[in-house]
Amino acid sequence: MKKASLALLFLLISSAAQPQTGAPNHTRFLTLEEAMAEVPYHPMDDEENIRLSKEIYKDYDAIRADLGDDFGGLWLEFNPYGKVYPVIAVANGKAIDRKWLKHGAVVVQVARSVKQLTAMQDVIMDAMGSSDPHDELAIYSSYVDEKSNRVAIRAPLRHREKIMANIQSLGVDASVILFEEQAHPITFYGIERAD
Repeated sequence: MKKASLALLFLLISSAAQPQTGAPNHTRFLTLEEAMAEVPYHPMDDEENIRLSKEIYKDYDAIRADLGDDFGGLWLEFNPYGKVYPVIAVANGKAIDRKWLKHGAVVVQVARSVKQLTAMQDVIMDAMGSSDPHDELAIYSSYVDEKSNRVAIRAPLRHREKIMANIQSLGVDASVILFEEQAHPITFYGIERAD
C-alpha cells in the first residue's frame, strides 16, 4: 500500500509539472551556479582586486605630479592568477621613486609622455575637431590612450585616409594615432533619446 501511494504521488507530481495544452510556458530560471557559469568571469569581479584598484588609483595624481613632464600613464593589468597590479609608464628614461612601487607595480618606458600626447591631441582637435557630419575631415572626439601610448581619434572610417593625411600635414606622426570608427557625432539629444 505504501509503495502504491508513493507511486501515485510521483505520477501526480510528474503530471503536474508537465505543461498542459493551451497553458502558458513558463520561463525556466537558472540556479545561481548555472547563472555564474553563463557569465564569464573577469578578474575585476574579485573584491580584493576592486579594493586594490581603488587604492592604486588614489595615488594617480601624486604619481603624475612626481613624474611631471615624464609621466607616461598608469593602468591596471592582471597577473596569471588574476590579481591586479599597476603599470606605471615613464617617458624619457626618468627614474621613479620607490614609494610608488607597491602592489607589485611594474614600470615601463614609453616613447611619449602624456603631456606630449595631450599636446598632439590639442593640435589635431584645434585643426580638425568638429561635430559637423558633412565635414569629411571632421574628428568627432579624441582621447589620450595611456596604455598604447597613442592619441585615439574617432571619425568616420570612410574618411580615414583623408584625415590621416591631414594629420600628417599638421606635423603629427601618423604612427601615434589610433583611429577608431565613429559614424556620426554624438549629441546630447541623441544620448537622451538613445538613438
